[in-house]
Amino acid sequence: MHALTKSLPLEWTICLGHQMEVPYMGIMHPLIHTMEVQILTWFEPTPEPPELLMTMTMPLEIKYLFNLISEAFIDTLLSIPINMLDRIRNLNPNAMPISFLVWNVQGASQAFLAAFKEILRINKPSVVALVEAHMGSTQADFIASKFEFGGHLRIGAQGFSGGIWVYWRSEIVTVHSIHQSNQNITMETTRTGELPWYFSAIYTSPNPVKRHELWASLKDLASKRNHPLLLGGDFNDTRYDWERSTCCEEVKRRAIKFNEWVDDMELVELEFSGLSHTWARGNSEETRKSARLDRALCNAG
Repeated sequence: MHALTKSLPLEWTICLGHQMEVPYMGIMHPLIHTMEVQILTWFEPTPEPPELLMTMTMPLEIKYLFNLISEAFIDTLLSIPINMLDRIRNLNPNAMPISFLVWNVQGASQAFLAAFKEILRINKPSVVALVEAHMGSTQADFIASKFEFGGHLRIGAQGFSGGIWVYWRSEIVTVHSIHQSNQNITMETTRTGELPWYFSAIYTSPNPVKRHELWASLKDLASKRNHPLLLGGDFNDTRYDWERSTCCEEVKRRAIKFNEWVDDMELVELEFSGLSHTWARGNSEETRKSARLDRALCNAG
């Protein structure tokens, strides 16, 4: 009895043989009977290491310098002389884009102040809008002073609901309020030498009647003033089924109305990163609800 073994990945083939001699024409000849047995097994494959994904945000100053280098290279190819040093020396803050931060804080607590400080340090926004602040004027003034904002506007909370605070760096941008309500602050933002445009910090009412009043007001503003417009904040409405953990006919009807308003205003949805739902409530699987209520929209201007 003998055995021959061949090793294959995840498979073994074993050949078993038995040898005996039989007479044939007076001569003993060996005769081998063989049978082949396959034994198959399975091992869980070693998982591939997950890819490392990293998003890097380039500082605006560095990004602008890279743009200059790129332009200089193209200009060189076209044999057009360029003095890079003069252009770099002329860099100034007004050449950089205005950055906006809109945050639904749901109450400005002590923990909020620490987080807010870090966000300002990392992102360095020119204009900040805090919606659903739930705090009064004293706290709003304190934040303006603590974080050295040159200007600010505010709409106080109605009890423990709502409240919109807007802060800006007055050395970078000039802001003038053109419309205020319990649901929004719309302002004209201007930088020296540039055309003005509008920014509206939004916190819409859960009441559909009041919400539609805001939509009508913003539509009227857009029709009368031909300026670029950015809207950001808590719209208290969703546009698509996937933006809510639960959906019903009433929610779908509201989404249709909301989308009709977005189309009439010729607004474009700005991309976002992070969790698809920005609001959640409930501590158990049975009671938890979530939705994407916060967003930013702008027109083509």
